[in-house]
Amino acid sequence: MYVPGAILALALVFYFGNFHGGLSDQQSVWGAFGDFIGGILNPVLTFTTVYLLIKSLESQSKTLIHSEAQLNEAKRTFSLQEKTEKIKQFESLFFVFTEIASRAYSNFTIADGKSRYTGNEAVTLVSEWMVEALKQNTKVDRFFEITDEQNHNAIYVVVQGYCSLFKIINEFCPEEEKQKYASISVSLMPSKAIHLVCMAEVYTRWPVLSPARTLGFFEKPAMAGLINSLPRN
Repeated sequence: MYVPGAILALALVFYFGNFHGGLSDQQSVWGAFGDFIGGILNPVLTFTTVYLLIKSLESQSKTLIHSEAQLNEAKRTFSLQEKTEKIKQFESLFFVFTEIASRAYSNFTIADGKSRYTGNEAVTLVSEWMVEALKQNTKVDRFFEITDEQNHNAIYVVVQGYCSLFKIINEFCPEEEKQKYASISVSLMPSKAIHLVCMAEVYTRWPVLSPARTLGFFEKPAMAGLINSLPRN
């Protein structure tokens, strides 16, 4: 900002030092003086104006970049908060349906005409029946469904309970978290409950099994091995 003034002062010093004398009363002299001062100051003022404009643009650019960075950070924070809230809402549903499925399995009962078996013992009994049906050349898949019907759809209720849990994961869990919660749901299932769901996959065409397939439940190594070991004809 002081450069034009300094140059003007320097020009006056050189001018009056070279053309010493008092103030002229001739218009032509003043005209020449004006041309001299204008010729020196105009380029300086032009350069100064351009320089200040560039500095102003640089300052605005830095401010814009800073504002964009703050906006992006605000978006990331909002996105993280939104994701956290969605996970909280999902987890509330997830653990409610986990409890429902667990209760359905605890109440799972199969009768053989003499006794009633519950939970793990009931699954073991059904599994033994499937092996015996194969030995007697009975259609295993049909025998499985008859067993369910004769026990008031007890097998279906358990399978539906766990598949409803998988459905909740499919529909309400954030995409990047689905496999995590699918693994959690499997870890919370009793091994015999997993066995029962796999039998339903092999011996039935129940639509309720669809969410488990979507999550790749039956493609996991442990489930795939179990499915391959089940008796069938």
